[in-house]
Amino acid sequence: MTIIGNSLQNAPSSDAASTDGRTFQDPNKYLLPNDKQEKDRLDKQYILITKLLDGKLAWAPIHEPRNVLDVCTGTGIWAIQFARQHPNAQVTGIDIDTITPAITPVPSNCTFQSSIDAQDGPWSFAPDVKFDFVHFRMILSCFTRPIQVFQSVYDNLSPGGYIEIQDLCVEIHSQDGSASGTSFEKIVDLYNKGALKSGVDMAKAKNYKNWLQEVGFVDVEEHLAEPGLPTTGWHENERDREIGTQGGAAIQTFIEKGMPAYLRAAGLDEAGLKELSEKAIAELGSGDVRAYYPFYVVYGRKPLD
Repeated sequence: MTIIGNSLQNAPSSDAASTDGRTFQDPNKYLLPNDKQEKDRLDKQYILITKLLDGKLAWAPIHEPRNVLDVCTGTGIWAIQFARQHPNAQVTGIDIDTITPAITPVPSNCTFQSSIDAQDGPWSFAPDVKFDFVHFRMILSCFTRPIQVFQSVYDNLSPGGYIEIQDLCVEIHSQDGSASGTSFEKIVDLYNKGALKSGVDMAKAKNYKNWLQEVGFVDVEEHLAEPGLPTTGWHENERDREIGTQGGAAIQTFIEKGMPAYLRAAGLDEAGLKELSEKAIAELGSGDVRAYYPFYVVYGRKPLD
């Protein structure tokens, strides 16, 4: 993430590490911060992505789910809003870090469980609890073993229940070639390389459909939300221009605040990091880079038998 990841948003825990004034829960597990700046970024990210998805919290054909799980809930904002829209559902949000809800009061049908790594298995929910809907949003930086996580979802879904993943793919697309050879293109390339060295594929969203089918999900559908996440407000129509303006600002902030850990992992020294970041931000600020990231919505159903 350009804009990235729905996890580790909160005030530091007692085990948190500190780097360059930012705090982290466990950099060995997740390289993004967990401080107030990250919490604020995640809340703005929620608003942006919901706008991109035309105001919908879910695209899967779900009907009055009873038990809902939001994995990598971050500030819990999606879980809270879903619980408000579905008062007869019990919504649980889980995250690897401590959770302080973005919105209060929290509805009585929404609860949170902290310090849970979804990659640890098997999941330890009550034996009689099966979920009707399991949701993921912006998880591209969260897992080194995503197929294992999707298998855990399958094992904990009721027959007929749905999984849905809403995620960014960190690949630069530019129809007019304006991103080619730019510092922005270079910094994204280094960011992806640093992430891969850390075991995380930032472009894995394009594999979700195949992975869900491999696990056993049926009726798997893959959709690309339009216009993706633009780097600037270069579109002519008002909706897409607004998404691009907000998304571009978020990307510029993320270059400065969220990318450094992965850029260092790619081998960039401090002087090079500073210079490249400044050049990339200036390019985006000029509005000349007419590019976007694809945004995937993938969902599938557990068979009834």
